[in-house]
Amino acid sequence: MNSLTAVLSDLSSELGVELISKVITANQTSPYEIRFAGLDATKSFSLVLSRSWKTTQISFQADAFAGDVVQYLCRTINMNKEQFGAVIESNQSNYSSINLEIDGRSFFGNPVQISQNPTLTFEVETLTSESSIEYGLLSEQEERLIKFTLSLIASVLPIHKSTFRNPDEVLGFPEGAVSQVLVNKYERDPRNRQEAIAIHGKSCKACGFNFKEKYGNLGDEYIIVHHVVPVSQIGSGYLVDPARDLITLCANCHAMVHREDPPLSVEKLKQILTD
Repeated sequence: MNSLTAVLSDLSSELGVELISKVITANQTSPYEIRFAGLDATKSFSLVLSRSWKTTQISFQADAFAGDVVQYLCRTINMNKEQFGAVIESNQSNYSSINLEIDGRSFFGNPVQISQNPTLTFEVETLTSESSIEYGLLSEQEERLIKFTLSLIASVLPIHKSTFRNPDEVLGFPEGAVSQVLVNKYERDPRNRQEAIAIHGKSCKACGFNFKEKYGNLGDEYIIVHHVVPVSQIGSGYLVDPARDLITLCANCHAMVHREDPPLSVEKLKQILTD
């Protein structure tokens, strides 16, 4: 089994957008919600991960004031109906249920008339005889479920993969410069990453791990540049100081600092490693 945090971290890098999860303490059958970082928490949506008898489900849930975002998603899905429908059809046999509805009507690659205030239903369910999602652990079926659903949703969001490498990794200059599409996306630039690596090196500042020493040329140039303060909390126009605001971490240590919200400091993680 893999942890939900690790799966979202890997998927964030693959999709080019940071994914965050939140525990829903009041609901044991739906213990987690997953969000795309940078979206307004009251005007966008979440993907709720839930568990029932022998099945695990992830479903789209719009926020209270998400009308503009829902309309955007519905129209984008409709414009890309052939591609979107083909992906759903080719994955039908992998899941016990895939349900996509726009304005209450099933969507399988057929054009639909979008209303002024459309509704969107998207649910994917997989059979899992046993599950440990209440402990933040995922079976192989649940991991595939999350990757498929989030990848499909990400395909209709205004995301540019070329501007992202890893969750919370720095790729902006200045950081926090916000442009309004339908969501807020942080403009990032590789110059901050390059300067951070020049200052801090390619070894993990928490545990000392070096990818090139372990993997040879395959690991050369690989290291995660971590924001001491998450990008989403930095104000507009803030200019990053790579020596003070950034630090290099291996993938394991990066995942561990993000096990808590706000993230653990590197100093705290180093204490944990030496205890």
